[in-house]
Amino acid sequence: MKKLSLLLLSMISTFFLAGQTPGTLDLSFGNNGIILTDFNTLDGVGRASAIQADGMIVIGGSAYNGNVDNISFTRYLPDGTLDVAFGSGGIVTVVMEDTEEKLYDIAIQPDGKIIGVATHIDYESNMVIIRLNTDGTMDSTFSNDGILFIDFDLPTDSYGMSLDLQEDGKIVAAGYLYDMAGDIQSALCRLNPDGSFDNSFGTNGIVIHDILSKKNFINNVVLQGEKIIIGGLSFSDSDSGFVTLSRFDANGLPDMSFGVSGNVEVFVPLEFWDQDPEGHMCLDAEGRIIFAGYVIGDGNQIAVHRFEFNGSPDNSFGDNGMSVIPVEGNTRAYAVTTQYDGKIIAGGYQWIDNYADFAMVRYLEDGSPDSTFGADGTGVVITHVSSGGYYPDNRIY
Repeated sequence: MKKLSLLLLSMISTFFLAGQTPGTLDLSFGNNGIILTDFNTLDGVGRASAIQADGMIVIGGSAYNGNVDNISFTRYLPDGTLDVAFGSGGIVTVVMEDTEEKLYDIAIQPDGKIIGVATHIDYESNMVIIRLNTDGTMDSTFSNDGILFIDFDLPTDSYGMSLDLQEDGKIVAAGYLYDMAGDIQSALCRLNPDGSFDNSFGTNGIVIHDILSKKNFINNVVLQGEKIIIGGLSFSDSDSGFVTLSRFDANGLPDMSFGVSGNVEVFVPLEFWDQDPEGHMCLDAEGRIIFAGYVIGDGNQIAVHRFEFNGSPDNSFGDNGMSVIPVEGNTRAYAVTTQYDGKIIAGGYQWIDNYADFAMVRYLEDGSPDSTFGADGTGVVITHVSSGGYYPDNRIY
Protein backbone atom coordinates (compact mmCIF):
# COMPACT_ATOMS: atom_id res chain seq x y z
CA MET A 1 0.00 0.00 0.00
CA LYS A 2 1.32 3.42 -0.90
CA LYS A 3 1.93 5.73 2.05
CA LEU A 4 1.62 9.48 2.00
CA SER A 5 4.80 11.23 2.93
CA LEU A 6 4.08 13.40 5.95
CA LEU A 7 6.78 15.96 5.20
CA LEU A 8 5.80 19.47 6.15
CA LEU A 9 3.71 18.35 8.99
CA SER A 10 2.45 21.44 10.71
CA MET A 11 2.70 25.14 11.22
CA ILE A 12 2.10 26.02 14.83
CA SER A 13 1.61 29.52 16.18
CA THR A 14 4.08 30.36 18.96
CA PHE A 15 2.71 33.83 19.61
CA PHE A 16 -0.71 35.35 19.20
CA LEU A 17 -1.14 35.26 15.45
CA ALA A 18 -4.61 36.03 14.14
CA GLY A 19 -5.99 35.53 17.65
CA GLN A 20 -4.74 31.93 17.91
CA THR A 21 -3.41 30.45 21.12
CA PRO A 22 0.37 29.86 21.07
CA GLY A 23 1.03 26.20 20.40
CA THR A 24 -2.11 25.57 18.34
CA LEU A 25 -2.08 24.70 14.66
CA ASP A 26 -1.82 27.66 12.25
CA LEU A 27 -5.06 27.29 10.32
CA SER A 28 -3.82 29.56 7.50
CA PHE A 29 -1.20 26.98 6.52
CA GLY A 30 -2.02 24.00 4.32
CA ASN A 31 -5.09 22.08 5.41
CA ASN A 32 -5.81 23.45 8.89
CA GLY A 33 -2.09 23.63 9.65
CA ILE A 34 -1.09 20.25 8.17
CA ILE A 35 0.31 19.17 4.80
CA LEU A 36 0.60 15.66 3.41
CA THR A 37 2.77 15.30 0.30
CA ASP A 38 2.40 12.28 -1.96
CA PHE A 39 5.71 11.30 -3.61
CA ASN A 40 4.08 8.76 -5.91
CA THR A 41 6.41 6.21 -4.33
CA LEU A 42 5.83 3.56 -1.70
CA ASP A 43 7.08 5.78 1.10
CA GLY A 44 8.62 9.18 1.74
CA VAL A 45 10.36 10.51 4.83
CA GLY A 46 11.33 14.08 5.74
CA ARG A 47 14.33 14.37 8.06
CA ALA A 48 15.53 17.97 7.72
CA SER A 49 14.09 21.39 7.04
CA ALA A 50 15.22 24.93 6.28
CA ILE A 51 13.64 28.29 5.57
CA GLN A 52 14.72 30.40 2.60
CA ALA A 53 15.09 34.18 2.86
CA ASP A 54 11.86 34.57 0.85
CA GLY A 55 9.90 32.41 3.30
CA MET A 56 9.82 29.27 1.19
CA ILE A 57 10.22 26.04 3.13
CA VAL A 58 12.56 23.25 2.01
CA ILE A 59 12.27 19.70 3.34
CA GLY A 60 14.99 17.11 2.78
CA GLY A 61 14.69 13.38 3.22
CA SER A 62 14.25 10.25 1.16
CA ALA A 63 11.75 8.60 -1.17
CA TYR A 64 11.48 4.80 -1.30
CA ASN A 65 10.99 3.40 -4.80
CA GLY A 66 10.19 -0.16 -3.76
CA ASN A 67 13.83 -1.20 -3.75
CA VAL A 68 16.00 1.52 -2.22
CA ASP A 69 15.73 4.99 -0.69
CA ASN A 70 16.74 7.99 -2.83
CA ILE A 71 17.55 11.51 -1.69
CA SER A 72 14.57 13.84 -1.97
CA PHE A 73 13.91 17.57 -1.62
CA THR A 74 10.54 19.29 -1.48
CA ARG A 75 9.87 23.03 -1.53
CA TYR A 76 6.73 24.80 -0.38
CA LEU A 77 5.45 28.34 -0.67
CA PRO A 78 4.87 30.16 2.64
CA ASP A 79 1.20 29.12 2.61
CA GLY A 80 2.13 25.45 2.33
CA THR A 81 1.42 24.82 -1.36
CA LEU A 82 4.09 23.08 -3.41
CA ASP A 83 6.43 25.39 -5.34
CA VAL A 84 5.94 24.19 -8.93
CA ALA A 85 9.03 26.18 -10.04
CA PHE A 86 11.20 23.75 -8.07
CA GLY A 87 12.09 20.40 -9.59
CA SER A 88 9.06 18.50 -10.87
CA GLY A 89 5.99 20.05 -9.29
CA GLY A 90 7.93 21.04 -6.18
CA ILE A 91 9.79 17.75 -5.69
CA VAL A 92 13.36 16.69 -6.55
CA THR A 93 14.48 13.07 -6.31
CA VAL A 94 18.18 12.28 -6.79
CA VAL A 95 18.83 8.76 -8.09
CA MET A 96 22.37 7.35 -7.88
CA GLU A 97 22.29 4.04 -9.73
CA ASP A 98 20.79 1.16 -7.74
CA THR A 99 22.14 2.27 -4.37
CA GLU A 100 20.50 3.63 -1.25
CA GLU A 101 20.93 7.15 0.06
CA LYS A 102 19.43 8.78 3.13
CA LEU A 103 19.61 12.54 3.59
CA TYR A 104 19.87 13.82 7.18
CA ASP A 105 20.48 17.58 7.10
CA ILE A 106 20.13 20.57 4.77
CA ALA A 107 21.05 24.25 4.71
CA ILE A 108 20.30 27.21 2.46
CA GLN A 109 23.25 29.23 1.20
CA PRO A 110 23.00 33.05 1.01
CA ASP A 111 22.67 32.74 -2.80
CA GLY A 112 19.67 30.43 -2.37
CA LYS A 113 21.41 27.19 -3.33
CA ILE A 114 20.42 24.17 -1.27
CA ILE A 115 23.06 21.92 0.23
CA GLY A 116 22.53 18.62 2.00
CA VAL A 117 24.47 15.87 3.72
CA ALA A 118 23.52 12.23 3.35
CA THR A 119 24.77 8.67 3.72
CA HIS A 120 25.37 6.60 0.57
CA ILE A 121 24.90 2.87 1.20
CA ASP A 122 26.42 0.33 -1.16
CA TYR A 123 29.13 -2.21 -0.39
CA GLU A 124 30.40 0.44 2.00
CA SER A 125 28.68 3.49 3.44
CA ASN A 126 30.06 6.94 2.70
CA MET A 127 29.21 10.51 3.56
CA VAL A 128 27.71 12.41 0.62
CA ILE A 129 27.40 16.17 0.13
CA ILE A 130 24.94 17.34 -2.52
CA ARG A 131 24.13 20.85 -3.78
CA LEU A 132 21.17 22.04 -5.85
CA ASN A 133 20.60 25.24 -7.75
CA THR A 134 17.66 27.37 -6.70
CA ASP A 135 15.40 25.66 -9.26
CA GLY A 136 16.25 22.18 -7.97
CA THR A 137 18.71 21.17 -10.70
CA MET A 138 22.11 19.76 -9.75
CA ASP A 139 24.76 22.44 -9.24
CA SER A 140 27.61 21.59 -11.63
CA THR A 141 29.87 24.21 -9.99
CA PHE A 142 30.05 21.97 -6.92
CA SER A 143 32.34 18.95 -7.34
CA ASN A 144 31.65 19.05 -11.13
CA ASP A 145 28.23 17.36 -10.92
CA GLY A 146 26.74 18.58 -7.64
CA ILE A 147 27.63 15.43 -5.67
CA LEU A 148 30.69 14.70 -3.52
CA PHE A 149 31.41 11.31 -1.93
CA ILE A 150 33.64 11.38 1.16
CA ASP A 151 35.30 8.21 2.48
CA PHE A 152 37.67 9.90 4.98
CA ASP A 153 40.56 8.01 3.37
CA LEU A 154 39.47 4.78 5.05
CA PRO A 155 38.07 1.56 3.52
CA THR A 156 35.38 1.48 6.22
CA ASP A 157 31.83 2.76 6.67
CA SER A 158 31.25 6.47 7.25
CA TYR A 159 27.95 8.27 7.82
CA GLY A 160 27.04 11.88 6.96
CA MET A 161 24.65 13.36 9.53
CA SER A 162 24.90 17.15 9.86
CA LEU A 163 26.29 20.30 8.25
CA ASP A 164 26.65 24.03 8.80
CA LEU A 165 27.81 26.95 6.65
CA GLN A 166 30.56 29.39 7.51
CA GLU A 167 30.24 33.09 6.65
CA ASP A 168 33.01 32.69 4.06
CA GLY A 169 30.94 30.05 2.23
CA LYS A 170 32.91 27.04 3.45
CA ILE A 171 30.91 23.94 4.33
CA VAL A 172 31.44 21.99 7.56
CA ALA A 173 30.00 18.48 7.67
CA ALA A 174 30.03 15.94 10.49
CA GLY A 175 29.07 12.38 11.23
CA TYR A 176 30.78 9.23 12.40
CA LEU A 177 32.75 6.32 11.01
CA TYR A 178 34.22 2.95 11.88
CA ASP A 179 38.00 3.03 12.10
CA MET A 180 40.27 0.16 11.11
CA ALA A 181 39.91 -1.36 14.58
CA GLY A 182 36.13 -1.30 14.30
CA ASP A 183 35.71 1.52 16.83
CA ILE A 184 33.14 4.26 16.20
CA GLN A 185 34.77 7.70 15.93
CA SER A 186 33.54 11.19 15.14
CA ALA A 187 34.22 12.36 11.57
CA LEU A 188 34.45 15.98 10.47
CA CYS A 189 35.40 17.69 7.23
CA ARG A 190 35.48 21.19 5.77
CA LEU A 191 34.99 22.00 2.10
CA ASN A 192 35.61 25.05 0.00
CA PRO A 193 32.52 26.51 -1.73
CA ASP A 194 33.35 24.58 -4.93
CA GLY A 195 33.35 21.23 -3.11
CA SER A 196 37.13 20.81 -2.84
CA PHE A 197 38.63 19.96 0.53
CA ASP A 198 39.90 22.86 2.62
CA ASN A 199 43.51 21.85 3.28
CA SER A 200 43.84 24.44 6.04
CA PHE A 201 41.55 22.30 8.19
CA GLY A 202 42.76 19.16 9.95
CA THR A 203 44.63 16.81 7.62
CA ASN A 204 43.72 17.67 4.03
CA GLY A 205 40.33 18.95 5.17
CA ILE A 206 39.48 15.96 7.41
CA VAL A 207 39.39 15.40 11.18
CA ILE A 208 38.80 11.97 12.73
CA HIS A 209 38.42 12.37 16.48
CA ASP A 210 38.28 9.78 19.25
CA ILE A 211 36.07 11.22 21.97
CA LEU A 212 37.06 9.72 25.30
CA SER A 213 37.43 6.19 23.88
CA LYS A 214 33.70 5.62 23.45
CA LYS A 215 31.34 4.65 20.64
CA ASN A 216 30.62 8.11 19.30
CA PHE A 217 27.40 8.50 17.28
CA ILE A 218 27.96 12.12 16.27
CA ASN A 219 25.02 13.60 14.37
CA ASN A 220 25.26 17.36 14.99
CA VAL A 221 27.58 20.22 14.07
CA VAL A 222 27.10 23.91 14.87
CA LEU A 223 29.36 26.93 14.47
CA GLN A 224 30.09 29.03 17.55
CA GLY A 225 31.83 32.00 15.95
CA GLU A 226 35.00 30.55 14.47
CA LYS A 227 34.73 27.49 16.72
CA ILE A 228 33.18 24.23 15.50
CA ILE A 229 31.13 22.10 17.91
CA ILE A 230 30.04 18.53 17.24
CA GLY A 231 27.66 16.58 19.42
CA GLY A 232 25.69 13.39 19.79
CA LEU A 233 25.25 10.31 21.93
CA SER A 234 28.14 8.10 23.03
CA PHE A 235 28.21 4.71 24.69
CA SER A 236 30.85 2.94 26.75
CA ASP A 237 31.49 -0.77 26.98
CA SER A 238 30.02 -0.74 30.50
CA ASP A 239 26.45 -0.07 29.34
CA SER A 240 26.66 3.67 30.06
CA GLY A 241 25.29 6.42 27.81
CA PHE A 242 26.45 10.01 27.47
CA VAL A 243 25.62 13.26 25.76
CA THR A 244 28.98 14.13 24.19
CA LEU A 245 30.32 17.39 22.78
CA SER A 246 33.66 18.34 21.25
CA ARG A 247 34.86 21.77 20.13
CA PHE A 248 37.53 22.56 17.56
CA ASP A 249 39.45 25.66 16.60
CA ALA A 250 39.17 27.00 13.06
CA ASN A 251 42.16 24.87 12.01
CA GLY A 252 40.52 21.63 13.15
CA LEU A 253 42.57 21.17 16.32
CA PRO A 254 40.74 20.43 19.59
CA ASP A 255 39.93 23.58 21.56
CA MET A 256 41.64 22.90 24.88
CA SER A 257 39.62 25.63 26.63
CA PHE A 258 36.42 23.62 26.14
CA GLY A 259 35.53 21.01 28.74
CA VAL A 260 38.42 18.64 29.34
CA SER A 261 40.93 18.74 26.48
CA GLY A 262 38.20 19.88 24.10
CA ASN A 263 35.57 17.31 25.11
CA VAL A 264 32.47 17.28 27.31
CA GLU A 265 30.49 14.26 28.41
CA VAL A 266 27.41 14.10 30.61
CA PHE A 267 26.13 10.75 31.81
CA VAL A 268 22.48 10.14 30.95
CA PRO A 269 20.42 6.96 31.32
CA LEU A 270 19.84 5.70 27.78
CA GLU A 271 18.55 2.53 26.12
CA PHE A 272 21.83 0.63 25.77
CA TRP A 273 20.33 -1.80 23.24
CA ASP A 274 19.31 1.15 21.04
CA GLN A 275 22.69 2.61 20.08
CA ASP A 276 21.95 4.99 17.23
CA PRO A 277 22.61 8.64 16.40
CA GLU A 278 19.83 10.59 18.09
CA GLY A 279 19.12 14.04 19.46
CA HIS A 280 19.56 17.52 18.07
CA MET A 281 21.74 20.51 18.97
CA CYS A 282 21.58 24.28 18.53
CA LEU A 283 22.96 27.48 20.06
CA ASP A 284 21.02 30.23 21.77
CA ALA A 285 21.65 33.95 21.30
CA GLU A 286 24.29 33.90 24.05
CA GLY A 287 26.24 31.09 22.43
CA ARG A 288 25.12 28.51 24.97
CA ILE A 289 24.78 24.97 23.65
CA ILE A 290 21.40 23.24 23.77
CA PHE A 291 21.06 19.50 23.19
CA ALA A 292 17.70 17.73 23.11
CA GLY A 293 17.29 13.97 23.28
CA TYR A 294 15.84 11.58 25.82
CA VAL A 295 16.43 9.73 29.09
CA ILE A 296 14.95 6.50 30.36
CA GLY A 297 12.90 6.37 33.53
CA ASP A 298 9.17 5.76 33.47
CA GLY A 299 9.50 4.99 29.76
CA ASN A 300 11.52 7.35 27.56
CA GLN A 301 11.18 11.06 28.31
CA ILE A 302 12.28 14.13 26.33
CA ALA A 303 15.38 15.67 27.94
CA VAL A 304 16.91 19.06 27.13
CA HIS A 305 20.44 19.99 28.22
CA ARG A 306 22.00 23.44 28.27
CA PHE A 307 25.74 24.05 28.44
CA GLU A 308 27.69 27.24 29.03
CA PHE A 309 29.97 28.65 26.32
CA ASN A 310 32.92 26.75 27.81
CA GLY A 311 31.05 23.43 27.84
CA SER A 312 30.17 23.22 31.53
CA PRO A 313 26.55 22.33 32.34
CA ASP A 314 24.40 25.41 32.94
CA ASN A 315 23.23 24.83 36.50
CA SER A 316 20.62 27.60 36.19
CA PHE A 317 18.70 25.38 33.76
CA GLY A 318 16.59 22.50 35.02
CA ASP A 319 18.38 20.10 37.35
CA ASN A 320 22.14 20.65 36.98
CA GLY A 321 21.74 21.66 33.34
CA MET A 322 19.09 19.13 32.26
CA SER A 323 15.31 19.56 32.12
CA VAL A 324 13.03 16.53 31.95
CA ILE A 325 9.29 17.24 31.78
CA PRO A 326 7.18 14.09 32.25
CA VAL A 327 4.82 13.36 29.37
CA GLU A 328 2.52 10.37 29.11
CA GLY A 329 3.93 7.43 27.14
CA ASN A 330 7.38 7.23 25.58
CA THR A 331 8.75 10.50 24.20
CA ARG A 332 11.98 11.48 22.46
CA ALA A 333 13.19 14.77 20.97
CA TYR A 334 14.59 14.95 17.44
CA ALA A 335 14.69 18.71 16.98
CA VAL A 336 15.38 21.76 19.13
CA THR A 337 15.44 25.49 18.44
CA THR A 338 15.29 28.80 20.29
CA GLN A 339 13.03 31.81 19.89
CA TYR A 340 14.19 35.41 19.87
CA ASP A 341 12.98 35.77 23.48
CA GLY A 342 15.22 32.89 24.60
CA LYS A 343 12.50 30.30 25.01
CA ILE A 344 13.48 26.80 23.88
CA ILE A 345 11.26 24.50 21.81
CA ALA A 346 11.94 20.77 21.57
CA GLY A 347 10.00 18.58 19.16
CA GLY A 348 9.81 14.84 18.71
CA TYR A 349 7.27 12.09 19.23
CA GLN A 350 5.01 10.51 21.80
CA TRP A 351 4.49 6.75 21.55
CA ILE A 352 1.45 5.13 23.23
CA ASP A 353 -0.09 1.75 22.42
CA ASN A 354 1.77 1.39 19.10
CA TYR A 355 0.72 4.85 17.89
CA ALA A 356 3.11 7.79 17.46
CA ASP A 357 2.02 11.43 17.70
CA PHE A 358 4.04 14.61 17.55
CA ALA A 359 5.16 15.98 20.92
CA MET A 360 6.44 19.50 21.45
CA VAL A 361 7.55 21.27 24.64
CA ARG A 362 8.39 24.94 25.18
CA TYR A 363 10.76 25.86 28.00
CA LEU A 364 11.35 29.05 29.94
CA GLU A 365 14.84 30.39 30.69
CA ASP A 366 15.17 28.22 33.80
CA GLY A 367 14.09 25.02 32.03
CA SER A 368 10.57 24.90 33.42
CA PRO A 369 7.64 24.36 31.03
CA ASP A 370 6.03 27.48 29.54
CA SER A 371 2.40 27.40 30.70
CA THR A 372 1.39 29.91 27.98
CA PHE A 373 2.21 27.35 25.27
CA GLY A 374 -0.57 25.00 24.23
CA ALA A 375 -4.21 24.96 25.15
CA ASP A 376 -4.01 23.17 28.50
CA GLY A 377 -1.38 25.26 30.32
CA THR A 378 1.26 22.53 30.57
CA GLY A 379 3.75 23.80 27.99
CA VAL A 380 3.33 20.49 26.15
CA VAL A 381 1.53 20.08 22.81
CA ILE A 382 0.55 16.66 21.45
CA THR A 383 -0.90 16.38 17.95
CA HIS A 384 -0.89 14.02 14.98
CA VAL A 385 2.01 15.72 13.20
CA SER A 386 5.80 15.94 13.52
CA SER A 387 8.58 18.46 12.89
CA GLY A 388 11.38 20.79 13.98
CA GLY A 389 12.45 24.29 13.07
CA TYR A 390 11.62 27.89 13.82
CA TYR A 391 9.89 30.10 11.28
CA PRO A 392 10.88 33.80 10.97
CA ASP A 393 7.41 35.12 11.86
CA ASN A 394 7.16 33.12 15.09
CA ARG A 395 5.77 29.84 13.80
CA ILE A 396 7.20 26.35 14.15
CA TYR A 397 7.18 23.77 11.39
